[in-house]
Amino acid sequence: MKNKMILYIIPVTIVVFALFLLFFYEQSERKVTASDGILDLSDVSLKELGPTPLTGEWKLYWKQWTDPSGTLSHDEGMVLDMPAKWNGLVWDGERLSGDGYATYRLKIKISEEDVGEMLGLYLPNAFTSYKVWVNGKELGGAGSPGMTRETTVPLYSPQVVYFKPYTEQIDLVFHVANFHHSKGGLWRTIRIGEDQAMTSLREKQLAFEMFLIGSLLVMGLYHLGLYILRRKEKSTLFFGLFCLVIGIRAAMVGEVFFLQMFPQFPWEWLKKVEYTCFYIAVPLFISFARQLYPNEVHKVITRSIWGIASLFVLVVLFAPARVFTHTLTAYQIITVIVILFIIFAGIQAFKNNRDMITLNLGVGIIYVLTIINDFLFYNQIITTRELSPFGLFIFLFGQSFQLSTQFSRAFSKVEEVTDQLQELNQNLEKKVEERTIGLEKSQKETVEALIEMSVLEERNRIAHEIHDIIGHSLTTVIVQLEAGKRLSKANPEQVYEKMELSQELLRKGLERIRESVKVLGEIQETMDMEEALKVLIDDTVKATGVRITSQIEPSPKLNHAQKKVIYYALQEGITNGIRHGKSTHFHFTLTMKEDSLEFKLIDNGVGGEKIEYGFGLNAMRNRIKMLNGEMTLKAEKDRGCQLIIILPFEQELPTMLDE
Repeated sequence: MKNKMILYIIPVTIVVFALFLLFFYEQSERKVTASDGILDLSDVSLKELGPTPLTGEWKLYWKQWTDPSGTLSHDEGMVLDMPAKWNGLVWDGERLSGDGYATYRLKIKISEEDVGEMLGLYLPNAFTSYKVWVNGKELGGAGSPGMTRETTVPLYSPQVVYFKPYTEQIDLVFHVANFHHSKGGLWRTIRIGEDQAMTSLREKQLAFEMFLIGSLLVMGLYHLGLYILRRKEKSTLFFGLFCLVIGIRAAMVGEVFFLQMFPQFPWEWLKKVEYTCFYIAVPLFISFARQLYPNEVHKVITRSIWGIASLFVLVVLFAPARVFTHTLTAYQIITVIVILFIIFAGIQAFKNNRDMITLNLGVGIIYVLTIINDFLFYNQIITTRELSPFGLFIFLFGQSFQLSTQFSRAFSKVEEVTDQLQELNQNLEKKVEERTIGLEKSQKETVEALIEMSVLEERNRIAHEIHDIIGHSLTTVIVQLEAGKRLSKANPEQVYEKMELSQELLRKGLERIRESVKVLGEIQETMDMEEALKVLIDDTVKATGVRITSQIEPSPKLNHAQKKVIYYALQEGITNGIRHGKSTHFHFTLTMKEDSLEFKLIDNGVGGEKIEYGFGLNAMRNRIKMLNGEMTLKAEKDRGCQLIIILPFEQELPTMLDE
C-alpha cells in the first residue's frame, strides 16, 4: 500500500510544483530597488526585466497633499522602505497611527527603448483609499482619499493602469488616506512593466484566484453533500464548512474577486465578512482534525478554540473596522499556537501509525508554512508574497486524494463481498436441495414418532377409562352381590332385585367401555358438570347404599380435560373408598377459588398408615399433573382418607385428554 501511495504522490508533486512555477515565478533576472526616492532602470529595458516590483526607498510626505504636477523639495519628505504601512513611523517627533493621509513619491529612470512604449502599473490594494498620477496625469485610484474620516471613502480595487512615457523619467505620485482601518499606507508591492506583461500578470492572478475559489466552493458543497448522505462522518461536515468559509474569504482578499461581481458592496461589510471567515476557519479546521484523530486532538482544546473564536467574531460584528482590525494580530498569534498544536498532534498520530497520517501531515505542514509566511508578510517582517492560496490548494489536493483512497478501499471491499455473494449464490441451490432433503427426512421421522406417541397416549387413555369404568361398575356389583347373599334366606325377593340391579350395572359398564373405545371419550365439552357429578353420586348411592353428602359450586371456567379429570377422580375416590377403605359415608365438595378449583373428598373408612398407588391412582395423578394441578392423598388409621385436588383455570387442552 505504501509503495502504491508513493507512485501516486510523485506525479502529484510534479504537477503541483509546475503550477507553482506557472503562477508565482517572476521572470526578473535581477532585483532593482529604489534608493532615496529614485529607481534607476535606465540600463535595461522593461521588456527584458518583465514585471518589476517598485521596492526600496520612497519619499513620504505626511499630512500633505502635494501637487502631482508641481515640484517638491526632495529633502522635505522622509525615506520609507516600500512596501510598508506608515504605522509606527516617527514624523516631527510623533509616532504615527493608522489614521491620516500622506503623499508617496518615486522617480523612475527608464531606458531609451521604453520611451514612447505603452507601459503598465499593477496597483494592488491599499489602506484604504488612494489616487495615482504619472508625470502629473491622473491614471486612477481606489475610493476617495480625504483629510478626514467624513471625506474619505475606503475601497479595495486592484487594477492595472496604462500610460506612455515621453521622457526617460517617470514621476510617480500617490495620495493615500486612511481613517477606517487599523493600518494605513501602500502595504503591498506595486509593479511596473510592459503593458502586455502587466495584463498577463493580472489575468494569471485572477485566473488562479477564480480557480481556487471555485475549487473551494465545489469541495465544500461536495463534502456537505457527503455529510447529508452519511451523518456519521462528521469530518466531511467540518471540512466542507472549512472549504466554504475559506472560499468566501478568498473572494474578499487579493484581487477581491467578490467586488468584480458586486461592485457596490460596502467596504465595511466586506471587511466584516473577511475577518469573520478567518476567525471561524481556525476552530473549523481543528474540529476537522479532531474527527480524523480523536485520540490526539482533545475535546477540551477544540471547545476552547471555539469559545475564543466566538468572542472575536462578536467584536467583528458589533464594532467598526477601525476597531476590530486591531484584533487581527492577537488572533494570528492564537492561530500560530493552534497550528503548532495541530503539528504536535500530527506527530503523535504518526507515532501511533494512524491511517493516511503521512499524507495528511505532509500537506498540512506545507499549508502551515504558507500561512506563517503570509502572517510575516502582512506584518512587514519579510518581503515575499502571499503563498497561503498555493498551500491551501496543496492541502485540498491531499484531502481529495485521501477521500479517493477511502472510496477506493470501500469499492474494493464491495467487490470482495460481491465475489463472496456470487460464490455463495452458485452453491446456494445445492445447499438448499441438501437441506430440503434433510428436512424432509427429519419431518418424516418426526411424523412417525408423533403417530407412535399418539397411539401410545390413546392406548393409555382408553386403558385408564376402562379401568375407571370397570373398577367402579364391578365394585358396585360386588356390593350388590354381597347384599344378596345376606338376604338370600331372609328375603328372596330383595335378592332378585339385587341381581337385576347388578345386571343393569354391568350392562351400563359394558356400554360405556364400548363408547369409550368408539368415540374416544365419554365426557363431552358441552356437558353440564354439576349435573354429571350429581348423577354419578345418585347412581352410586342407589347401587351401593353408602351415604354421600356433597356441595358442588357451578364451574363455568372448566374446559373439557378438567371436567374429565374431576369426574373420574370422584369416581375413582368413591370406588377406592368402598373397595379398600370399607367406607360407608363420603363428603364431597367442589369449590371455586380466585384462580383455581378445589376438589375435596373425605370418607370414614379404615384408613391406613401407608397408601399404595395402583393403576387407578397413578392414572389420576398423571392426568392432574398434565393440567398443572396438584393432588394430595392423606390417610390415617381408623380415621378415613382425604383426597384433595387443586386445578388452575385457563389451561389448554392436552392432546391425550382432549381426543
